[in-house]
Amino acid sequence: MSNTRRSSVTFINMNASPLIHRLAARWPKAKRETAPPTMQTTTPCLQATTSSRPTFSIKTVVYPTTGMLETVPKNKIAYNGTFDEKKQCPVVVSNASDRPIAWAIKVTNTKRLEAVSGQGVLAPNENVIVVITCDAFQAAKDIRPDRIILEWASVPDGSSKTFQPKWQIFGNDRRKNIEVEYNL
Repeated sequence: MSNTRRSSVTFINMNASPLIHRLAARWPKAKRETAPPTMQTTTPCLQATTSSRPTFSIKTVVYPTTGMLETVPKNKIAYNGTFDEKKQCPVVVSNASDRPIAWAIKVTNTKRLEAVSGQGVLAPNENVIVVITCDAFQAAKDIRPDRIILEWASVPDGSSKTFQPKWQIFGNDRRKNIEVEYNL
């Protein structure tokens, strides 16, 4: 009788695990709104050796506290008038911290909006102008709110100065939403 109980408990645990994974995939954890303290992440690194088998070692990468990026305009971009032709709006992204920051701009409506030079690395107290282009569309049919999402993360010490998406994976990234308004 004890064997059937063990098997039933195992059976329940096996069924519960996929359910938990499905729920976690459906409702992922929220993005961090504030910067964490300095993080240390260990990543496996393959090293060449003289023996026939390669060895793995652990390399520690230190991610410093993420600084702040400022944008002009701060919260909203407005496109005015008829939308029969392309319109452009510049957004100034500036690094207000004392560390280099990797940044990327994403748009919610890729058919209508495009960010020219949408990613990069900013040195301390440096700024860049990003042009947000709005393609022509029929305003009577398709007016809904769009957003521009600015994501940024600190650059690890000793890294290259070119943007690498893996810097935003380790949880030290921040984001800012900028609304896009269409005035008729």
